[in-house]
Amino acid sequence: MAIYKMQVLWLLFSTVVLHDSSAQITYFDQDFNGGGPYTNPSPDVGQFTDLIETVPSASFAKFENGSMDMIRTLSSGGGSVRVLRTVPFSPNPETLYIQIYMTVKDILVSGNPAMYFYIGENFSRSTFPSNNSLFSRPSITLNESSFIVRDIKTNSNSSNIALNTPVLITWVLNNSNSSTVYKMPESAAVANHSIGSRKYDLWMNDEKVVSGGDSYDSYSPNKLSNFEIRFYQGVGTISIDKILIRDIDGVLPVHFKSFEAKLVNDQVDLFWETELEQEVSHYMVERSTDNINFTKIGELPAAGNLSGYTYAYRDEYPYQGNSYYRISERDRLGKAGITSNSKDIIYYDAGHKAFVYPNPSRDGVVHLKGLHKNFKDYRFSNLLGQEIPHQGRKLSDYEMDIYPVVPLRSGLYFISYHKGIETETIKIVVSE
Repeated sequence: MAIYKMQVLWLLFSTVVLHDSSAQITYFDQDFNGGGPYTNPSPDVGQFTDLIETVPSASFAKFENGSMDMIRTLSSGGGSVRVLRTVPFSPNPETLYIQIYMTVKDILVSGNPAMYFYIGENFSRSTFPSNNSLFSRPSITLNESSFIVRDIKTNSNSSNIALNTPVLITWVLNNSNSSTVYKMPESAAVANHSIGSRKYDLWMNDEKVVSGGDSYDSYSPNKLSNFEIRFYQGVGTISIDKILIRDIDGVLPVHFKSFEAKLVNDQVDLFWETELEQEVSHYMVERSTDNINFTKIGELPAAGNLSGYTYAYRDEYPYQGNSYYRISERDRLGKAGITSNSKDIIYYDAGHKAFVYPNPSRDGVVHLKGLHKNFKDYRFSNLLGQEIPHQGRKLSDYEMDIYPVVPLRSGLYFISYHKGIETETIKIVVSE
């Protein structure tokens, strides 16, 4: 029997990017625009468990104009203002990517440090976090007319920042057993920074204040489960516009440079090239008929080459009709992720029935595929058997587009054609 085939028809997405198979987890997200309540003993993703004002007349928080203003009015005996999340994050995070959008509105008395940001475990409203419970603790220092981001453990300081200057503090923490990678800025096309196990990085805008700082004291798997912000020294107003706490953005440690799928004779050859591999165990080749439900059909070990590598895999028994291929990876800890967008291949033999794609049709054009090489005579009609005026344009020996002269109404239509001594009919659904 003669075999007829079609090459790759289209790439479903225009760029090859990296996606984690599990969505990125958001642990806290608050921009102070919703009107509250901002505290709750059983908090949702936008709530603290506690707001504590030890001397409410002198240290307090105001929620207005899309920000949380933390204010101290007395240097001596003025107490502190704290917001906490004592209910542990769930699921328990191994990594965190924290973004704090803030500014200092005024400074009346300097403070060094004035404000702490804490991440750790077993936090309590009745006590301040101890070093044993902490993973990391950066701070804000108020000078006479400017402020800095300061990390006390590493004795690292940012450059001076003028009053009323909005800044973004990005705090990246890794409590897992292996190094990982992340994007900074977050809009970067690929992961461009790495961070080791039990380490943290700290950024003020695009200035890296801490690179690979060591976490505090002994390891605990829950060291990223609570957080606190405390303003307790100096006099002034520190305004926080947004707090966003997520796990490190699903970036598994590989970047794909290209992915190709080609129909060669009766088989499909897949090729992919990486630019970066870090802690990758192996790649899995997956196939689908609907671009939704994928099944693993093969596996290749990763080369583990930091400068990249080229891989090839052959599907010796492709599906008839449409097949979608993608590559997924698994790291050395067993974490899986989708690493390529899918490629579409059509394969069929002479006995395969022609079909319309997509069906239902919505763009006013009927795309007919899987034709016999000598396909000529056909009839395009409606449910009443009336022929539909149209123009046909052959795209190849096995594919054509049919353009109705008058836009089709929603309903059922038919294409009838001869295949040998038999007549085949294709039903077409047109929807708006």
